[in-house]
Amino acid sequence: MIKTRADLFEAAAKMMRMCDAAGIRHVWKWNGNKVQGGTVLLHLDIDSYEFPLAIVEGNPVFVGDELYDLYGHKWQANQYIFGDTSMLSWNPPKPATVMVELSRKTAERLTQPYNCVDINELSEACCKALEK
Repeated sequence: MIKTRADLFEAAAKMMRMCDAAGIRHVWKWNGNKVQGGTVLLHLDIDSYEFPLAIVEGNPVFVGDELYDLYGHKWQANQYIFGDTSMLSWNPPKPATVMVELSRKTAERLTQPYNCVDINELSEACCKALEK
């Protein structure tokens, strides 16, 4: 949280280091509007500034932005959740698709209500599919 001019200088320097490391233009918010490039005008009202918390997938993350973890849980960005951002994304993960080969008999039974399926065959087919 920016309370003093010294805090403002430190936050601006941190933003510049993050952006330089990510290879993107310096970015911050001033009065709620995103500003890219240019110079941080440090003589203006310090309450007008908001700096990114982190860079995720080449984009700055500000307080209130929504991100997803590897498991698809949605997180709202705040000043406390950032450390290692490699497990965060702007998009939810896509569910994995696995093709399972079954015998015709088992496949037919799966489509019929109240039929028993050989659980061993189903288990073996799933294990084979996951090995590929």
